Amino acid sequence: MATPEPQQKTLRAKLAGGAIMLLTAGLYYLMIQHDDRLMYGDMVNWMIVISERGFPAMAGEYAGYPPTYLYLLGLVSPLRIILSPVVLIKAVAVSFNLIGTLFVGLIIKEMTRVDTTQFLASILFLLLPTVAVESALWAQADIIYVVFLLAFFLCTLKGQSLNAMICFGVAFSFKLQSIFISPYILYLLLCRNIRWRDLAAVPLTYIVLMFPAHYAGRPWLELFGIYVFQANIPYGLSAQAPNFYMFVQKFALVSHALGTRIGMALAVVGGLAIAIAGKLRLPTTKENKLLVAVASLLLIPFLLPQMHERYFFAADVFSYVMAFVIAGAWPVAAMMQCASLLAYSVYLIHFGRGPYIGALFSLSAIVFVYRMLINRMKTSDKVHT
Repeated sequence: MATPEPQQKTLRAKLAGGAIMLLTAGLYYLMIQHDDRLMYGDMVNWMIVISERGFPAMAGEYAGYPPTYLYLLGLVSPLRIILSPVVLIKAVAVSFNLIGTLFVGLIIKEMTRVDTTQFLASILFLLLPTVAVESALWAQADIIYVVFLLAFFLCTLKGQSLNAMICFGVAFSFKLQSIFISPYILYLLLCRNIRWRDLAAVPLTYIVLMFPAHYAGRPWLELFGIYVFQANIPYGLSAQAPNFYMFVQKFALVSHALGTRIGMALAVVGGLAIAIAGKLRLPTTKENKLLVAVASLLLIPFLLPQMHERYFFAADVFSYVMAFVIAGAWPVAAMMQCASLLAYSVYLIHFGRGPYIGALFSLSAIVFVYRMLINRMKTSDKVHT
């Protein structure tokens, strides 16, 4: 008796999924085993300190990252007797890649109600080049804060205002770069999708997560000033980020001080423009919410000075999600993968021109998203006239 067509499709999907998972496992194994010497100046040394000092090391005065990341290193540090610090550090990042597949799938299911799309997107997320390279090869921790931004976004889709801001508070406690999504938050506040009083959850969450570090011996003043210290570290107008400052500093178009002031002003104006235009001309549909979030994550690091090569990572992930739920949005995801990988190439393969070429891709992605926003605003205007 012949197998019914729906069952055949299900079987083929399962076989394809299994093959993709085997491929993914093999690629990740090879990347995790790669001993990246770039890690030895920072994260490997942090792991050694944590292994030697135990809980007092959670104060983290020796580390450039917030204590929340050190807590995760502390959880895996007992395994140092059987695994190398490099493997353990990468394992922390890769574990959040796996958690990321869950939230990517949940967001897509919430927006499309199509199980097959959710399944495909979740599996392929692990093979997204910047996601795989950042964690398994390069051992960077950006996936951690982005996972909590995904959780934050899912809560905004479900109308869970307080939970959303708690998730954002957790993301903020890992990386300052979580603020790139601030225009989207302002958009939701103006549209009354997030309650103003729930903003208090962000500093409260930060305080709760810093408490173990304070108990380990780090003063509150230092804990509250972590990001201030990071912001005061002298970098160029672009620290290999794929934005227009690569060209500004190469041709010395403005001084560092003037460029920084102009960039900060541009970012504020750009963020306000996204939020206010969205409030006035975009209904708060799920697709529009995602589009505004992607626009925020793209525009802010493009306009801000002193950005690093990895600061478009959240835009990479959210544009990937958008490719599965908004028709015709896939070029944005493709362009952002190119932009970020070209920026990474400076460190991974010493390709100095990478960020310059990458800046053209990120600019193209911004123009594409801008056109999508304009088209939706025009459609909304016609509906209301």
